[in-house]
Amino acid sequence: MRRFTQQQTVSAVQRLTYSGSPSLGSLGVVSSFTPNCYLRPLSEEASGINGLQWGTGFTIITEVGIDIRIGDILTIEGVDYTVRGRADHNRGGITAYQKYLATKPQT
Repeated sequence: MRRFTQQQTVSAVQRLTYSGSPSLGSLGVVSSFTPNCYLRPLSEEASGINGLQWGTGFTIITEVGIDIRIGDILTIEGVDYTVRGRADHNRGGITAYQKYLATKPQT
């Protein structure tokens, strides 16, 4: 599984955090690690099922234990992807992984 998920590198994980009174949100890098991932576009059918325009939806797969949350913005090869969903897959042994639904802005 490790060879499979080491195709691209996430160069930044940004998260919106709130502080102060009244609360103000600020987007900041939450981690200095650079996890590896597998990035592929959603098929036409999967895009339609998820209510996304084809070409803006992506699947990102990482190893387990990576701190990526829904709403985080991941930078992969200079492109920002917003995480919209997460599923944990554990098929036993070394086949466990985390799968994310992500979108990128329309250009």
